[in-house]
Amino acid sequence: MKKLFSILPKKAWFALVTLAAIAGIGIGVQAGFGPDRPTYTMAHPADHITFNSITDNPLVGDERAFVRGALPGASGYSDPVTGAKDGEEVTIEVFVHNDAASNLNLVAKNTKVRIALPSGSNRTQTVTGYVSADNAQPVTIHDTLDITGANNGTFELQYIAGSARLKTNKLDSVKLSDNIVTSGATIGYDALDGNVPGCSEFAGWVTLKVKVNMPNYAVQKSVRLAGEDSTKWRERANVKIGDKVQWLIRVTNIGSTNLSNIVVLDELPPYMTAEKGSVKLIDDVHPASNPYVYDDSAIQQKDGKVYVNVDSGTYAPNSGAYVMFDSVVTNNKAISCGNQLLTNLAYATPKSYGSVSDIAQVIVVNDTPCENQTPIYSCDALDVKTIGGREIEATVAYTAKSGATFSDVSYTFGDSNSLVTDKTTVKHTYATDGVYTIKAVPSFMVDGKKVTAESQNCVKVVKFESGNPVPPETPSVLPNTGAGSLIGLFAGSSLVGTLGYRFWASKRRQ
Repeated sequence: MKKLFSILPKKAWFALVTLAAIAGIGIGVQAGFGPDRPTYTMAHPADHITFNSITDNPLVGDERAFVRGALPGASGYSDPVTGAKDGEEVTIEVFVHNDAASNLNLVAKNTKVRIALPSGSNRTQTVTGYVSADNAQPVTIHDTLDITGANNGTFELQYIAGSARLKTNKLDSVKLSDNIVTSGATIGYDALDGNVPGCSEFAGWVTLKVKVNMPNYAVQKSVRLAGEDSTKWRERANVKIGDKVQWLIRVTNIGSTNLSNIVVLDELPPYMTAEKGSVKLIDDVHPASNPYVYDDSAIQQKDGKVYVNVDSGTYAPNSGAYVMFDSVVTNNKAISCGNQLLTNLAYATPKSYGSVSDIAQVIVVNDTPCENQTPIYSCDALDVKTIGGREIEATVAYTAKSGATFSDVSYTFGDSNSLVTDKTTVKHTYATDGVYTIKAVPSFMVDGKKVTAESQNCVKVVKFESGNPVPPETPSVLPNTGAGSLIGLFAGSSLVGTLGYRFWASKRRQ
């Protein structure tokens, strides 16, 4: 039974207490607050110094639930606080009441309030508030407040220095020490002297603010031929068999919390091989003139595919990195005639978060006509990006060769809407929240007939909550990172220099 009670939400706990009281059942384990202690009523207060143990206070109800919170614009305080967004400030309130009867003249000494903030990123953060006094029974009591992020997002909490305040009948929003989130801040009734007399007229409210820091990150993929300058980075390039091709992956932390152990994974298309010793990292610490060079373990092979797989370290907000590497278009009879589109897919996956992805492509140009060969056509990849609110951008990559020519694409968006177009990139906006399956089926002309190519590679799922996308889960194609190299990145400034500027400028021109 104790385990059951320990995981009950407070509202469920109060309902259980009420039912137990009606049934005449005693319950001694509280969820969220503690420790176990005798309880009292306003008509029958305590005969000794004890804090927040009255169960029918007309101001707050059961005083044992004395920690609550509110988002900006909220009509009142609550527990839990739900839907906290990036950058919002949550106000935490702590109610403090010495429940000793007023006629006993019992004064709590060295009274303090402390707030323990959780560390790290989670979808739900549990804040614990403590009230203590040297001569109270028990000396220290506690209660918790749960805060959840919008869109089921992960986040960190950051105390806003100087925000702690105390209000009583004698003190009007007096500033408290920032020690409130470490060793505790001394409070009082008419001065910050630790003295709190018994009775409701001497009660107080402590408030402080914490900021919600959520992750937000992006990856962008580009390609160029070896020997081209930095203005030539683009999303698609024409190449020939034997050409050396260079790939560039930019990962950017555009959120307000650190991202650690970011795995950058690049899945090379068929008929290309990665060159050992070419995988490089460029960032504030390792400029383009002196990049960090990964060892050969960065290039891995799994299930017949070649991956460039690196751990690029830790990002501070407003920082990022480039990962570059070279590959060669191999001489393979499968691409010995006609033109073929090859798609390169890159992922960035911070620890504990979902992946973001982007594609770049090359067209292998071969002037030799294809004769007496079986037409080849396929749907190779569907890349879906969320671009604000419930709007998405879907991009299809396909193969058409040996007599097969591209005709159009049929898109279904999972919300009863569909589209047939010759465009390989389209946008769509969803009217309501939900989970939607996006499917693209390209059509081709083969021997005068129209044929289609369905593939699981061209099916993606998106989810929206509160009008915003929920980050995707890490894709199952990610292999283990191996030993790799962990590099400490960035002191907090964004990437600068010619490479970064020209890269983004060239992307905008596409």
